[in-house]
Amino acid sequence: MANFIISCLWIAVGITSAETTLLPAGGETTWRYLDGKAIPGEEWTASGFDDSEWKKGKAPLGYGKDDVETRILFGDDPGNKPLTAYFRATFQAPPKGENEFTKLGLMVSYDDGVSVYLNGEEVARGNLEEGPLTPESAAIRAVRESGELVTTIPAGSLKYGAVNTIAVEVHQAGPTSSDLYLDLKLSGLEEGEKPVLDPYREGMRALQRGDAEEGSRLLSQMSQDHPEYARTMAMLGWQVYAEGLGEPKRGLPFVKKAYEVAPTDRQVVRSYIKTHVLSGVLFDPAAIARERKDDIAAEHKFLVTKPELRESKLVSRKDLEEDLDYLEHVLMKCFSYLELRPVDYRGALDAIRGSLDEETSLNQFRLQLAKLISLFCDGHARLASPPSQYMPRGYAPFVADSYKNRVYLTDGESFLDPKHPYVISIDGRPIAEWLEVASYTVVKESPQWRLRQSLQILSYVNYIRAELGLPAKDTIQLELESKNRKSTRKMEVEVARRPQREAEFPEGDSRRIDEVGYIRLPQMTGSSRFLAQLNRLMEEF
Repeated sequence: MANFIISCLWIAVGITSAETTLLPAGGETTWRYLDGKAIPGEEWTASGFDDSEWKKGKAPLGYGKDDVETRILFGDDPGNKPLTAYFRATFQAPPKGENEFTKLGLMVSYDDGVSVYLNGEEVARGNLEEGPLTPESAAIRAVRESGELVTTIPAGSLKYGAVNTIAVEVHQAGPTSSDLYLDLKLSGLEEGEKPVLDPYREGMRALQRGDAEEGSRLLSQMSQDHPEYARTMAMLGWQVYAEGLGEPKRGLPFVKKAYEVAPTDRQVVRSYIKTHVLSGVLFDPAAIARERKDDIAAEHKFLVTKPELRESKLVSRKDLEEDLDYLEHVLMKCFSYLELRPVDYRGALDAIRGSLDEETSLNQFRLQLAKLISLFCDGHARLASPPSQYMPRGYAPFVADSYKNRVYLTDGESFLDPKHPYVISIDGRPIAEWLEVASYTVVKESPQWRLRQSLQILSYVNYIRAELGLPAKDTIQLELESKNRKSTRKMEVEVARRPQREAEFPEGDSRRIDEVGYIRLPQMTGSSRFLAQLNRLMEEF
């Protein structure tokens, strides 16, 4: 059974239909709150406490989370936030003659620790140590999403027919915590009633146990009014069925439900498209009906070369043509980069169709698709299969990089030949020809991007030899050149059994190591603050 890692979300917990909601969760309740480094007065949890000077806002309250309705303040220093925030809300309880509750149902979503009081008496605590609490009391541990407290409490503290007060203090695990959160619901339960967890909660727990069938059965009972309905349906269709269980067609009904409710939600749309892609179900077969081209344009000839690749299974022309039909449809309907630069993708697809044998090597087809993707300018688009899976074995024992339009070779740490660092030719063919072939599978982004990615593909020396019509050998003939271009040298190196690793960016903060300065940039913007930081780092180096 597949294991599913499900992020913790705000879980709305329902009670049986006869419940009496005393204090609703979400925007139906307005809270008074004390943020920043302000400290409440004594008896702040009591009903008679004067909180008229406190700020007020609707739940959920906090900061650092997308669904927060009221954002509270933590001061000017994000690295030294106050550990505690305080909240109060009131509600009118029904007369005792109309309702007499045997206990109360309490549901709290919080981050990181919480203590709850009813009319001055502490009734629940979560992720906090025992004992008295102060503004400097820290939560036991940081909570990644939101903690959840679901419990029943005695009804003895409730004042029937009067105004009651719920007070809450939320504690952070530390002063650098990135988020704080509070939402709460209080309900009255009569004799025989118990809190009943809703399908969302039970379904998510079933998925966490790895029980996809039970999870999907329960989550299917969710109401469309549930705030997580659309994304939950999308998650079931794509992450659980399409990717987790490998049964994308069973996921289609779920992503369709999600799309009907939230057609503009990015996560929902992504799930809708990917589940359809994995299922092989065409949205509209008529969309790709057209007359196919028989001739191959000059710019598409590189798509139909057939270099020797790794052995792989053979696939029938019929199956591959169906895949190409579906790919054409996905490009038309789903690919946002399709028209960013002019690409005759239909002509390219027809060139690949025309090159298919009655049975074609799967690796040959993979290479053709990688080349097709390279026609576009989406740097994030790539074949799911890495080049090492379909390109032939036999690698360069060097790492290639460039400086001022010249390519130099290193062993990962130093030049192959310090006196002749630049390469002119490989196996007698100019380095420009090798780079041109290496770019066959590199997307047409910026020239700098293409060059860098092409230099990495140079490692697959036997693949490029096959494209250039050169024989595969155990050695590589290099012609190297000095920096001033006045002397050359020929060098023979052995083909490597595995690719040479590039020098990795060192871990840690920005610093100088020997003669090289390493700068870590959290973002690339044109703001004056960012540029000032960059200039300061450059001056240090």
